[in-house]
Amino acid sequence: MFSNFDTKRHGVSLLQFLFVLAVLAASMVSLANPNCRERTEELTIDGICVGGLISTIRLIHLMRRSMRISQTLFSWWCVARVLFGVELRYGLVGGYLLGLTRAIIHCLT
Repeated sequence: MFSNFDTKRHGVSLLQFLFVLAVLAASMVSLANPNCRERTEELTIDGICVGGLISTIRLIHLMRRSMRISQTLFSWWCVARVLFGVELRYGLVGGYLLGLTRAIIHCLT
């Protein structure tokens, strides 16, 4: 049969897929409404900017923390690649979701 780890992994993957599907559906619904389109675009761009700002602040904080230890150029490259890849991606996606949520709430009220 399946181990406990495999079922958890499949459950998490299914949950992520459903979440992405719900976000895409909400995006389409809020952009399809002509009364909400402008406000949705504004709030989504605001959310992306906030997410980018938060991820930039986290990047600066993490890079300062790792500067205390002298490292080689290759280790700096590895740290920077991971930090920029993870922090920036999650910051921008989180900002997009924040803006989209605010836009849907605004359109429903």
